[in-house]
Amino acid sequence: MTIDEAVNNLKTKIAGLSAKAVFHVKKISDEEVRMSVYVSPDQVEPIHDAIRDDTVQILVKEGLDVQVFVYNIENDKPPES
Repeated sequence: MTIDEAVNNLKTKIAGLSAKAVFHVKKISDEEVRMSVYVSPDQVEPIHDAIRDDTVQILVKEGLDVQVFVYNIENDKPPES
């Protein structure tokens, strides 16, 4: 699995839980990514819970560090692209 595949898998899973999720992805290296996800307040915890095991498995099995930060879109504004 590549870092891009890992990011796409997580984005697909998150989008399935929150169709209006806003993503901001910053590639640090070929093995590390920081993904910020902005969702409604009621979706923050369910998304945290849904992806926690996935991100750990990606790190352990693939050696890829995909850091996912989930924010309440009402309190934290996504960065301008």
